Formats: sequence, C-alpha cells, structure tokens
Amino acid sequence: MALLNGFIALTNIFFLSRLLLNTQRQFSILKAVRPSNYVDFFLDYHQQDIKH
Repeated sequence: MALLNGFIALTNIFFLSRLLLNTQRQFSILKAVRPSNYVDFFLDYHQQDIKH
C-alpha cells in the first residue's frame, strides 16, 4: 500500500511541476475611461491592497 501511495504522490508531483513550470504569464493593458462604474468599483474594492 505504501509503495502504491508513493507512486501516486510522485506522479502528482511530476505533473504539478510540469504544470507550474510550463506556464506563461501574459498581461495586456486595457484603456479605461473615467468615469467608469467598473473602474470605480474595482478601485474602491481593492483600496487597502493598493495602499499596501
């Protein structure tokens, strides 16, 4: 049983490492015109994080 659980754990670690190492982060800039309800809500909601 321990051998089978060890194999499953190693398999999970292998696939998780592949998933994490092969990711590419892509960012894009979105122009927002104020006044915008979405931008105002976003800024109000995340105000503490922005100050931090």
